[in-house]
Amino acid sequence: MPRKLYLSDLEEVINGGAVIPNIADVQRGEESGQFTFLYTSTDAPPVSISALIPDVSDYPSAHTYMLFAGEDAPQNIAIAIENLPSTSGKSVKQLLEVVSLRLSAELVTDDDGDVEMTDSQISDDLEEEEDFSEDDDNWGLDDNIAPTSRFSTTSYQAPTRQPKVFAKIRPRLRSDLQAVKDAGFKMGVHGSISAGDSCFVSVSCRVSKLGISDEAMQAWQLESHEYLVLLIRYPHGYESLEDLIGYQSHQWQKHVEMRVGKCSSYKPTYREAIHAFSNVAKDKLQSEVNADEGQANTTNGFGNIFISKPINQLLNERLVSLIRFRYQGMTWAGAESYYIDHQARNATTDNALDDKYLLNDDATLDLPGSMSRDHIEAQTSDHSFPVLAMQFLLRHIIHCTEFCLVCHCRLDNDLEAIKPYVCENPLCLYQYMSLGFGPSIEHEVIAQPHVVDLLVSFCYSRAATRRLKDFPSGLSLSVAVTDPSVGDTDGSIGHSSYAPQPQPFSSLELSNGLKGAVEMRFDEAGREMIFEKGQSCPVRKGDWIVIQAQSSETLLDCRIDEISLFPVVKVSQPIARPNTLQKIDERGKWKTTKAPNVTTKPVKVSNPTPATTPLYEPASFIKYDQNFDELPESQKCLIICQLLNTLPTVTEMQDFLSKTYSLELRDWVDRISPAALGILRWIIASNRACIVQVDTLCKEDEVPVSSDKKPEDRLHGMRNWIQFRFAMGAPDKEKRFRNAVQSNTERLNLSYPTIFAWHGSPLHNWHSIIREGLHFKETHHGRAFGHGCYHAMECNTSITYSGGYNGSSVFSGGWPQSELKIETALSLNEIVNAPNEFVNRSPYLVVAQLDWIQTRYLFVRSSSGLKPLEREPLTQIHPQDPSMTPLGEAGQELVIPASAVAKYRRTSALGQLLDGANQLTGGAFSKIKNALGTQANPFPIIDDDDEDNISIATLAEDLDVLNSPSPPSTPTTPTPTSKTLAPKPPGLMDFTPGTLTKSTLPLIPSPTYATTSASKRLQSDLRSLLRTQDTTPLHELGWYIDPNLLDDNLYQWIIELHSFPTSLPLSKDMSTANLSSIILELRFGGQYPMTPPFVRVLRPRFLSFMQGGGGHVTAGGALCMELLTNSGWSAVSSIESVLMQVRMAILSEEPKPARLAMGSGAAGAGGGEYGVAEAAEAFVRACRTHGWAVPEGFAELAGVGRVGEL
Repeated sequence: MPRKLYLSDLEEVINGGAVIPNIADVQRGEESGQFTFLYTSTDAPPVSISALIPDVSDYPSAHTYMLFAGEDAPQNIAIAIENLPSTSGKSVKQLLEVVSLRLSAELVTDDDGDVEMTDSQISDDLEEEEDFSEDDDNWGLDDNIAPTSRFSTTSYQAPTRQPKVFAKIRPRLRSDLQAVKDAGFKMGVHGSISAGDSCFVSVSCRVSKLGISDEAMQAWQLESHEYLVLLIRYPHGYESLEDLIGYQSHQWQKHVEMRVGKCSSYKPTYREAIHAFSNVAKDKLQSEVNADEGQANTTNGFGNIFISKPINQLLNERLVSLIRFRYQGMTWAGAESYYIDHQARNATTDNALDDKYLLNDDATLDLPGSMSRDHIEAQTSDHSFPVLAMQFLLRHIIHCTEFCLVCHCRLDNDLEAIKPYVCENPLCLYQYMSLGFGPSIEHEVIAQPHVVDLLVSFCYSRAATRRLKDFPSGLSLSVAVTDPSVGDTDGSIGHSSYAPQPQPFSSLELSNGLKGAVEMRFDEAGREMIFEKGQSCPVRKGDWIVIQAQSSETLLDCRIDEISLFPVVKVSQPIARPNTLQKIDERGKWKTTKAPNVTTKPVKVSNPTPATTPLYEPASFIKYDQNFDELPESQKCLIICQLLNTLPTVTEMQDFLSKTYSLELRDWVDRISPAALGILRWIIASNRACIVQVDTLCKEDEVPVSSDKKPEDRLHGMRNWIQFRFAMGAPDKEKRFRNAVQSNTERLNLSYPTIFAWHGSPLHNWHSIIREGLHFKETHHGRAFGHGCYHAMECNTSITYSGGYNGSSVFSGGWPQSELKIETALSLNEIVNAPNEFVNRSPYLVVAQLDWIQTRYLFVRSSSGLKPLEREPLTQIHPQDPSMTPLGEAGQELVIPASAVAKYRRTSALGQLLDGANQLTGGAFSKIKNALGTQANPFPIIDDDDEDNISIATLAEDLDVLNSPSPPSTPTTPTPTSKTLAPKPPGLMDFTPGTLTKSTLPLIPSPTYATTSASKRLQSDLRSLLRTQDTTPLHELGWYIDPNLLDDNLYQWIIELHSFPTSLPLSKDMSTANLSSIILELRFGGQYPMTPPFVRVLRPRFLSFMQGGGGHVTAGGALCMELLTNSGWSAVSSIESVLMQVRMAILSEEPKPARLAMGSGAAGAGGGEYGVAEAAEAFVRACRTHGWAVPEGFAELAGVGRVGEL
């Protein structure tokens, strides 16, 4: 391990195992990768030196050092430290030897007093490095080019490319990006793409080109007009594929990073590209990006897709290694199998490869043009890394349901699903849930609350009948087992000779008394437990427990809130488990049977306070301390029911998420236990079907309780049933179905290619149906008419099979917190119209060909009082076979909307669109015709993406990279007229740069504590920021630096934050005060970058938190951010990222939005400034409040005296 090797080398030097002349007192530093030592000499006093390795994981071959001399170091020593020759890749001992040799040479003088250079090699290296001036913009880059060998074993060198290499990169850069365009993708660039600085390359493809079904796009939350974008970041300038695969294993990760997302344009903005690789809160960043674009709560900016996290991990960990294996003759599938089989070994190939790694890839891409053509096979040399990365990405996007989302292994089961999931390895499920690879349950609760209710209800019914077989194993859920003897055996009742069924849990089992509990006394009203004196505290703060009072059979779940007053323990508001079992009677109505209650008089505590008399009564409790994975299956079913009983309703969850500043349900710590939340997350994440609410629901009083979803999709003929669009199967299942429709239509000359029919099943079966799809592997109702999926043309027939007319035939218990109160569930499926080829056609349709069946609708009947809002008659109707028309519950024929079928079969809509398209010229007409789809090509695909009427034109700045022999020139001095790369979108405040004058600012002279190392680093940082400012529209950056204000003091920067979304309260205050920017001051210390800058607001003044303000601005104008303290600062942090995060903090509306102090001219132009003393005092006060470390030398930096006096 790199860290262990580094620590071992450091300990060897510390313990005297390596004696180095003039080096003494080597010690570990405060930060990881930091150590200090003294340089001693008879000619000078000892000099303290600090060394830092920014990334210890690069040790011992790819790391770099940053060295800083102490404040008391002589000037010649400090200069020598800063100008050391390259120390990259050197061990700790080797570094100290270089320092000793270089400083010794600095201090040795001849008789004339001149310095004698005792090591000519070092001096030669130093002179060679100084051939390029600081103005050459080559900071952090060297002459070394990555090895060209694909499997090099040479030691890695840190990239420090010089300008002379750039000329070699430009032709290859143009070639690689032209290959992107030739492959049918769109390419974009950001930054100094060939200047050796950090830059971005984007490769994108219209979603409409992917050939996936409308159902898959809906399930994956994609729109056909959006772009799937692969964003590639090169931290040290563009590098070719040969450069990347030439590095040793995993070292290439330091030279390229990738992110996958979607965007309304073919490339994200420069600011969005920076955000994509930032480690700050992604949700907040995305919200700000959307607001900046003037489209709040939309997806116009660059945002994550449904599997961005696992795909990003796959690309950044494996892609380059997989490309190496491709060069050994493997396919993508073979390379992935080889990686998985050998990932514990070195990433090199064996001399003799197993034939399984050379087999053809069955996960091929069926895409238009050259997009699916394997780039390695199509081109003999100079392969483009962006092209290969995009082709690999599309392979895993289009076939995402065939791979595990965590280990990325090919799934070996034949289960078809429209949403991806994980393999059967419990570790993968744990990582899937804990690392956030699954869907956001918060998003589902807010966007589709009734779908969440539906999923939980189905799972509850499955578990309550002990039929649940797949469990959330591997999540290490801690649960409370109230009675180990309950549910440990599966009872059975036989409704027929062919299918013995498990006995459902009774109401007493679901709310049974506690066994093995801890005794105490409990005051439910005061939410307090009291224990006997002398007893040790049996709980910890944050534990969840189940309480049962002696006078009641009701179980109460609650969280331990406070134990500091033990023997009194405070708990959260108890959650009473429902002690009812809800069933459906013979008429299809819900009925409730209550368990008996026993009441006794509560016990009063002695000598109570008359005003607040606690009522303590004998009680007992057990903790959530049992591992769910270790329980028997029937116990697991019982625990799942009990935990779901403790959940709030979905509406209550929705209200919590919308009325509080919390972003996640896990923040509702006193209402939802971690175990219950884990079960809820698993239910939602494991759903592999696409279910979308169609209806607007209302109560009996006609008050809508849900907004319009897709009213045009509502089917007529099932008046009192709630409708959902319902799609299952793999993403290509729809395509296989359509191929079956097409072939049978041509073969049988069908006028009506498909029919619709009903499928009914009891509630407890739907949990498995939506995960496994329709199949006939198991027999539940007999197969008197053959093997296959049973359907009926009459709704009432399927209702009978669903148990809807016979409450005693099956268990119909429901989730008590359900607001839908589902009684019955049915699906309406589209089937190929070939009844003579079914296994049976009367009285039931028995279909054995699963590719001939596609689910379209899910219907549920509710007894909660919710019903669909009445709609106007449909205007677009799907024509049906008159002899095979399904009937609704009242016996009337169903009227099916045209949107229920594929676009190419919507004849009326197709004719209207083609009539309009005929007015266009050839190219545009063909695009619209292809977008609609045809019988031969039913999936809408746009073949050409370059015309403005269909796509977004490639910007000139991207075309320049391909066409010009040299990179576009960039102005060196930022001016207002240079910010014309892209127009400012609506919804942002106006800003005019260059309006500040020195006379209106509290400028200070250069500090006496300035050091050469800090000055050099500040010059580099400033030069980098100004380059970024010159090449990026100001509204995308959100900050502005006027270099004219920095002429006199490099240690004080004046920065303006601007272009805020106009919808923010802060923006409205600024407009009222006639302000266009927030003015910041950054002060740097002599130990920068080892210590953070002091960041404060100069003007205007903000409302303090106590006055109702926010934005992380303290009462004195300092920023309350751990990042700006020694506790959160890192020496490798960039000022650009600091500015971005400071801007994010000021714009944050959590917990309160920032507001200006409007009184007394506080927001007036030039008035109402914060003083540096009050800012420093507020900063230190914030540090002490939060326990953060005040930076060393802060008092000197702020110029306000000793910190202790603040």
